[in-house]
Amino acid sequence: MITTVESRKRFITVTDGNIRNSHISIGGLYDFFPRDCFGGPTRRLGNGGRAIRVELDGMNKTIETDIGRESKTGKPRRHFRSRAWVSGFYRYHGVRAGDTLELERVEERLYRPRAAWVWTG
Repeated sequence: MITTVESRKRFITVTDGNIRNSHISIGGLYDFFPRDCFGGPTRRLGNGGRAIRVELDGMNKTIETDIGRESKTGKPRRHFRSRAWVSGFYRYHGVRAGDTLELERVEERLYRPRAAWVWTG
């Protein structure tokens, strides 16, 4: 099977709001994730989506999360449900507003965000 970069990677520009609110904007990338990872508005009602894993580049840490939906519209939210890890990821990599992140799909349910300027050669 031939896999292109377009099917495995997406690029995201970080904004001040992303840094302030500790999230990675994934709005417009919904087709990049499995359909069953989109859950209801809250997990506590038992309606979370099937978990995906996010492997934090360079931090030796993997997060399990899903993507919630807006309670009024049912549309997917524009960030991962679990986001407490994001500020640490931004701090670790020195990410600032205007920087670009690369979100790579490593496996069907495993993703890896990294600062796009990090040499992976």
